[in-house]
Amino acid sequence: MLGNSLTENGRDWCVLLDDTTVCNRGISGDTASGIKERLNQILPGHPRAIFMMCGTNDISHGHSAEKVFNMCCDLIDSIRVGSPTTRLYVQSLLPWNDSFRRWRTIEGRGDDAQLINNMLRSYCEQEEITFINLYPKFTLGDTNQLVKEYTVDGLHLTQLGYQIWAAQLKPYIEELNAKSPF
Repeated sequence: MLGNSLTENGRDWCVLLDDTTVCNRGISGDTASGIKERLNQILPGHPRAIFMMCGTNDISHGHSAEKVFNMCCDLIDSIRVGSPTTRLYVQSLLPWNDSFRRWRTIEGRGDDAQLINNMLRSYCEQEEITFINLYPKFTLGDTNQLVKEYTVDGLHLTQLGYQIWAAQLKPYIEELNAKSPF
């Protein structure tokens, strides 16, 4: 599990995913370029799979949706070059909820998350990379707002939010384990 605080705060992904081989490589505040810089700590072990999520902190730094998408693609390409046998799963950005008024740097930019997700989905289809669209499982109706019951602060998830996320990933974990148990 590779990402930022959303990933890190999942804590024990082995328990969430019922798989003893999962490592949590989320770091609070991390960006696409920050994750790329620490690939030298991850890729030499040639992990069987990487479930990657990033981009929210890049949005909070004021980057345009296009720039965030390009930084995510650069990270994806670095993973594929650095460990070509690793199965890569790109997860969509999650929504956030502006009504908490806690995350001013991303407030009002919910449409950017969906725009980035759409670009990432197209890129992944073109490059034959698995894209996992978590976004619709977390939004309130037809809005781009994170369901309040899934968040502690408008951005970070509750335990229920992590259970929903894990439920979306379990089929991919099961598929990986069916092909290669370790």
